[in-house]
Amino acid sequence: MDSVVDKYIKYVKAFLTKYYKTLLDNKYNAKLVMPFIEKYIDVRYYNISSYASVIKIVERINKDLRLVAKELLEQNEDKTNDIKNIFALMGYVLYIDEVSEYSDINTLFDTLFSDEIIKLAYTDDVKENFKKVVKDFIKQKKAFYNLSDVKEFELKEKRYRRNLYFVDIDQSCNISKLYSQYAIDKAYSGEIVNENKCLLMYNMLSLKALSDVINLDYKKKYVVRFPESLFSKNKKILRYLNTLNNPLLKQKISIHFTYDTFIKNRKMIESFIKDGYSIAVTLDETYNNDLEVLVLFSYVFVYEKYDYYDMITESRESIRTTIVTI
Repeated sequence: MDSVVDKYIKYVKAFLTKYYKTLLDNKYNAKLVMPFIEKYIDVRYYNISSYASVIKIVERINKDLRLVAKELLEQNEDKTNDIKNIFALMGYVLYIDEVSEYSDINTLFDTLFSDEIIKLAYTDDVKENFKKVVKDFIKQKKAFYNLSDVKEFELKEKRYRRNLYFVDIDQSCNISKLYSQYAIDKAYSGEIVNENKCLLMYNMLSLKALSDVINLDYKKKYVVRFPESLFSKNKKILRYLNTLNNPLLKQKISIHFTYDTFIKNRKMIESFIKDGYSIAVTLDETYNNDLEVLVLFSYVFVYEKYDYYDMITESRESIRTTIVTI
């Protein structure tokens, strides 16, 4: 099952394909266009770039796309103009897809249609069709944001350090005063309810992480709990993991366990790590001073009260993971 982000990325890819088919018309060549689209998605949404040290996202995207253009030009010497057109048209995608700002969409259209670098001629029908394609895309993007509006629940963030937040979900709707607090707590804390709330949290947070990236925030990271009751439910556990099974989400969201839970379910949690999921662990009284195991985790949370605290903090460089004092 696709994650929320997978569905969004597929929608963006479909739009970009339609974008090029509309403007290139009979000059559209998937073998030339798709490498640009794939590279754009990698850099724009997954923050995967050959120029990771370049701070500005627009510059990163441009440099990576130039590499694509260079490779295609070397392989397709007879398609020079087509490749140059595809590369130039990608510059306008940065505005439409909210990487760069623009003041007015109609002015953007006029600029594109009159761009002398792009060697294409557009009929009036093509222009009108293109405007509709772009405006529909912008409209659907806005509608997509509304999917995260779940009035009965809200995400609660607790900041542990700069750009790192532990996230949980909280019931936010008003419940009749006829019910006691005990009854309310019981209704919202059963095993199945807890699992369902956690799945809802994953979906809501997925949308929030996607929103971060759309707004060019690649630094903010989240840590979420994982219901221990799922370890005995193999089919259900896959459903929960699939909710976060996307490169964007695996970068932004870490699944949290106590060290005790990790030891009891080590084989399965290590399989999560092999599948690319980011794992965070909180050390507890069961921790046995094993430094080597800590390299498995993206984040290690440590209480100052434990005797092993100094040993771990002094071994940061050898552990090569993020140590967080709590």
